[in-house]
Amino acid sequence: MEKKYQIFISSTFKDLKTARLKVRDAILSIYHFPVGMEMFGAADEDQWEIIKKDIDESDYYVLIIGKCFGSEVPGEGISYTQKEFRYAVEKGIPVLAFLMKDDATVPKTFQETDKDRIKKLKDFRTEVLNHRTVDWWSNDDELAGKVIASLTRQIARKPRIGWVRASEFDIEKSHAELLDLTEKVRALEEENADLRAKTGERREPRLIVETFVPVTIHTSEPEAVQNLKNWYRKLNKEDAERLGVAMSSISHYNRLLPSDEEIQELQEACKTRSRIMAGSAWLDLVIKNTGNSRATDITVEIEVPEELEIYETIDLPMLTELTLPKHEMKGKATVLEGIKAREAREDFPEGLISLQGINGWDIVENKAEISIDEIRHNSSKRCIEFFVVGNTPGHYELKCKIMCAEYKVPTEQILKVEVVKK
Repeated sequence: MEKKYQIFISSTFKDLKTARLKVRDAILSIYHFPVGMEMFGAADEDQWEIIKKDIDESDYYVLIIGKCFGSEVPGEGISYTQKEFRYAVEKGIPVLAFLMKDDATVPKTFQETDKDRIKKLKDFRTEVLNHRTVDWWSNDDELAGKVIASLTRQIARKPRIGWVRASEFDIEKSHAELLDLTEKVRALEEENADLRAKTGERREPRLIVETFVPVTIHTSEPEAVQNLKNWYRKLNKEDAERLGVAMSSISHYNRLLPSDEEIQELQEACKTRSRIMAGSAWLDLVIKNTGNSRATDITVEIEVPEELEIYETIDLPMLTELTLPKHEMKGKATVLEGIKAREAREDFPEGLISLQGINGWDIVENKAEISIDEIRHNSSKRCIEFFVVGNTPGHYELKCKIMCAEYKVPTEQILKVEVVKK
């Protein structure tokens, strides 16, 4: 059955009205349901209960931040958008955040001028940056495209409950079938219990995690990364004299430079790319059940030592294909060339790069997490959603913690990774 997802759109309203419409229409174009409650009275406390209910029922939460702080919650010192964001985080709703670039052009009426509100907006942006990965946007079309791309990735890596058409179910028939199946299961469990009592056999799953092949990273010294703060430094009067341009051109140039936050993000992205290109390997896994009973509600956590890094295969192009903003003056351009990505993997058929029965996967604080509905006995599931990066030669251990509904406590095992110099 095809699922439809409810996506809550959170933002200030007047300044981002057209941006919201673009995002709403983009979400509708991929047949999901956008919702948003900021158009109701900000001072209506009953309305906050409705907003909370809609966030609770949503599968994903899209946060859009422009250059306005928005209506403030009386007595709390935060905006309603900020309150919605904190509530979504508290409830564990996956958050996709999109921050407007500092150099984006917007009308003055849609920018904060009060120092106190400017500081509150800056603090809110910092709070969002500290809690999750964000994307940057400068115009409505770019925003809509990035929202759809991020939603598609998030739905693939972490599917939610979603909605299905009621017409796809025959409720009375399903209820009768469920009662029948429940009775059959009860009878089979009684029969199995009798057989186990007679034979003394204990039926239980036994889960193990293995790699398809030994994981060896062939590494070299990462390329030196240019200090982008020097590259994007603001020019002054001496530079104007040296370049032979007017101060008005210098001022215009300085206004178009990336913000400090953007430069820091670009710097980290360049460092990450350098490490990946210097040494990485696929972490292709198979999760086996070698026991004599099926395992259900399975979670696998893979903890990576601090000398290594782990990323999702789906994010490889984003991590290694960097195009840095232009650095130019009066048509005399000096451009940092776009950095080509590592080649996409071709060692498995396209159809294999899929969920393969895996319910979801994610990376949290350099730790991989995999969830699987079930694995029958003498069966297995494949996971080729991760790769590891390492630049210091040596032998390393990845700690695996495996849990399922049938286990009383998790089991643990070790995966080995070797980093060798090219």
